[in-house]
Amino acid sequence: MRLKKVIFLHMPKTAGTTLHSLIERNYPCKQIYSARRPAISVADRILRLDERRLNELSIVKGHFPYGVHEVLPGYWEYFTFLRNPLKRVVSDYNFVLTQPGSGDYQLINGGKVPIDKAVKGNYLLDNLQTRFLLGGRYLDRSNRVEITKADGDLALTRLKRFWFIGLQEKFDAGVGILATKLGWSRLMYIRRNPSSAKMSVIPVNLKDAINEREVYDWALYRYAREFFSSIERESQVFRSRPDDVGCTSSKYTAMQTYYRYLLCRLIWLIKGDRSL
Repeated sequence: MRLKKVIFLHMPKTAGTTLHSLIERNYPCKQIYSARRPAISVADRILRLDERRLNELSIVKGHFPYGVHEVLPGYWEYFTFLRNPLKRVVSDYNFVLTQPGSGDYQLINGGKVPIDKAVKGNYLLDNLQTRFLLGGRYLDRSNRVEITKADGDLALTRLKRFWFIGLQEKFDAGVGILATKLGWSRLMYIRRNPSSAKMSVIPVNLKDAINEREVYDWALYRYAREFFSSIERESQVFRSRPDDVGCTSSKYTAMQTYYRYLLCRLIWLIKGDRSL
């Protein structure tokens, strides 16, 4: 029996979509609340759930800012995965190029605004991982709030309270540790939602512009690396079972993952969830 109730705060472009599919394979659908679309108002949506639905939940997951624990009954702990800010920004820009219906796609004029100009001109939100830790108003693109040093310090303080912090570049190791702590057993996965465009070499001037802009995300990432290094040293689990976790091209795993995806959404719709 799982006693721990957890919130997966999904930072964009950190392998979170792949982790969603792993979560859905390891929990009964009724124990999951999922906000798959970016959802600043997810706390309001949860408040509209009936008491029975709330008490069923073991995990809440999705693109939403810190603070949802305040509307959940009982004691909940957060976990997340962070990514090197330089690589995350490039991946985010490339992903936006594949989303012609999004507001960000319109902002960069369908790619006619190149990435260096998008970064220097703040066409896309800066320090996005920090903004997710600060709250909904920091994610409002129509009324952009500038992040101060005090804001950056608050985001880092909140991150330090997280029960677990993984790293995108050590995804398998992070999943292995999570699986042991949470009792997961189905750990093979199909990689989901990767950016199709890649930038093998990032120009020096672009690196400098991103690093200067993402100063608060770099502070979070440095702490996340320290946290993960410490917990990885303490845990012998992943090193003792390295073949249990990993990406697979198995058609059976793909079909099973897709079946769970559809089943959970059907159950959530029946239960009145409106976060899909």
